[in-house]
Amino acid sequence: MTRILFFALMLLAQVATGQPTTAPGQEPMDIEAERRRIQAERLQEAERHKRHEAACYARFAVSDCLLANRAQRREVLDQLQKQESAIHAQERKEKAFEQLQRVRDKAAAKDSVPAAVP
Repeated sequence: MTRILFFALMLLAQVATGQPTTAPGQEPMDIEAERRRIQAERLQEAERHKRHEAACYARFAVSDCLLANRAQRREVLDQLQKQESAIHAQERKEKAFEQLQRVRDKAAAKDSVPAAVP
């Protein structure tokens, strides 16, 4: 919980000081394209796992082969999960920035409109 609060405060500080929310030289990522890429890699890994599992059953040492295959699958899926988490973090960061901009715009609009005097 404190990590989330820390990152939110850091984001607010960046926005307040006018610093860009992305690193210099880093272009904003195409979130949907990244999601499609990760999904495609998951499907490829499922196919690879299925092929290797079938090949394991043709061997003499089935258990060792299956364990190695599962370990490899776990490793690939863990990496994909980390990439997906990074995408989610970037998406949350962008949404938070947009929300802060809306709040700033609304506050600026409220300050610029003179109050009606009765």
